[in-house]
Amino acid sequence: MRMLTKEDLENIQILVRQEVRQEIRQEVEPLKSNIVVLKDDTTFLKRDIVALKDDMTSLKKDMKLVKRNLSKLTKTVDVMINHFDVDQVKLEKRVKRVENHLNLND
Repeated sequence: MRMLTKEDLENIQILVRQEVRQEIRQEVEPLKSNIVVLKDDTTFLKRDIVALKDDMTSLKKDMKLVKRNLSKLTKTVDVMINHFDVDQVKLEKRVKRVENHLNLND
């Protein structure tokens, strides 16, 4: 049995390094492309988030306006209902007085 020389060991080391580098490259290349795709996706997501924030800001403003208008409308409806209720009561009293005057009691 022959012993390996220093040169043999160095050649083996070179071969092992080359093989390891090649294996690493084969494993890393798909990961690199995945990283590029993920970066692109992240960029799109960031843009979408900014757009959603803008939309939310706009919706908040619109909701404030809707709430304000609804409040005004509610007040107007309350005033109208109150007015018609008062008119109805006045009319009922008037009819009652007319009926009493004409002796048309129930």
